[in-house]
Amino acid sequence: ALGLQECFTHGDAYPNNALVKEKSLRWFDWSEAGFAHPFLDVGWFLAWTFLPKRDLSFTNTSDIASRFWTHYLKARDIKDASVTPLEAMRLALLHRTLVYHEKFHDWHGAISTTRPQYVPYFLRLLLKTNTL
Repeated sequence: ALGLQECFTHGDAYPNNALVKEKSLRWFDWSEAGFAHPFLDVGWFLAWTFLPKRDLSFTNTSDIASRFWTHYLKARDIKDASVTPLEAMRLALLHRTLVYHEKFHDWHGAISTTRPQYVPYFLRLLLKTNTL
């Protein structure tokens, strides 16, 4: 945990929930907001961005994860983080898997044989981190 306190997090931080205008960033869709470890938001953002590989042709992607990670740590005033962006992605994916398992393990929808496939999806993404 690196001695970091839980903090207010967006809970679903990824580009589709952000509006960027010039140098301003506005987040919306706060339906999964709460208090959590500060690396969950950045880990999910990175996982969404790189798993599966997104078209990021608008920027130089060779070091985008490390640049984003560095700026995130600086914004949170975290001086010495021994955690890597890859570990933050794994943490976020594992957390998301457990949250969705809790939400949907006994879910009964309109069609009794159908249930959301979030848990297998996030587990597959977690396995893909082994190839990064």
